[in-house]
Amino acid sequence: VDIPLEFKPPRSQYKQLDFTQAKFSHDSKFVIATIFRNIYVWNAENSKLLAALQAPTGVIQDLFVIHESSQVVTHLEDSRELQVWGVGDAIGYLGNGDKLSTEVEEILFSSDDKATYVRCKGSDEIGVINTESGRITDLLTHESPVVSFSVTCDGKYCFLATLPKTFNTANLIRHMVNLEVIAEFGNTPAFNMALQSEPAFVSISQTEKTFKSPYEVCLYTFEGDKLEACRLEHKLNFVLAKPFLTTEDKYLVVLSADEYDDKKCLYINPTICAISLKANMTMNTFSADNLRHIVDI
Repeated sequence: VDIPLEFKPPRSQYKQLDFTQAKFSHDSKFVIATIFRNIYVWNAENSKLLAALQAPTGVIQDLFVIHESSQVVTHLEDSRELQVWGVGDAIGYLGNGDKLSTEVEEILFSSDDKATYVRCKGSDEIGVINTESGRITDLLTHESPVVSFSVTCDGKYCFLATLPKTFNTANLIRHMVNLEVIAEFGNTPAFNMALQSEPAFVSISQTEKTFKSPYEVCLYTFEGDKLEACRLEHKLNFVLAKPFLTTEDKYLVVLSADEYDDKKCLYINPTICAISLKANMTMNTFSADNLRHIVDI
C-alpha cells in the first residue's frame, strides 16, 4: 500500500517493503522511521502515530537526526539534494536544500550539527550546507575528484583523499577557515577518520599503488596550527574493511590479514588489529587461532 500507483506496472511481482532507517528524535520523545519515500513519526511513550510524511519522488536512503534542534535530514537515493523536516511541535516538511553538482555519496555533520558537509559522486567539490535551511554556504574545490573526507570535531580542519593527478598529491589536510592547505602527501587515497574527542585525524594508506603494497597508519594532531605526525612502527599487509574508532577514540580497529593466496584468491589468517591511540601507537593483534582458548569456535 505504500507504493504509489504510478510505480505499479501491470502484472509486476512485488516484494514486501521494509523500513530502511529508524531513529529516536534528539529528545527521545519520538521515533522516526522511513519506508520507500514515506516518513513516519510515532510518540515513543504511547506508540501513537503522529504523522505520515512523504518526500519527493524517490526512495529515502539516509536519515539523520539533528541533535541540537527538532529537525531531521533525509537523502533520497541518487539525489543531488537533501530534505529538511521538522519533528516535535511543528511536524512537517520544511523544504529541499540547494542542488549539488552530482548525486550525494557521503554526508557528515559538524559537532554542533549546524553545518553539513557533502561529497558528491565523481566530484572535486565538498559542499558546505547550512543544516537548518538546507542552503549551500560554501563549495570547497580541489584539483581532482574527492573519494573520502573527514572533518575535525571543532570544524577547523578537513582531511581529503583524492584521485591524484600528480606525484604526492593524493591526500591533503586543509584549514577550513582560511582554506589554506597545511599538508599534501601520498600517491594513494587514504582511509581517514576524525577523532571525536580532540581535533586530530587517523589515516591508513598504501605507500605505493600496488595490490600488495603495505599500509601505513598515522595519527595527525595539531599544536596551534602546526601539524604533527605519529606513525605506527609496524605496517599492515592488507586492509579488508573500512577501519573504525572505538568509544572515546581509545583504539583504531583494522581488519587485516597475513598474506594472500593468489591461486585460491583467499586472504590467509585474517587478523583484527587494535591500535592504541592513547599509548604511543602500540598494536595488539587477534586472529582465530589465538582466540580459540577464549571462545569455542
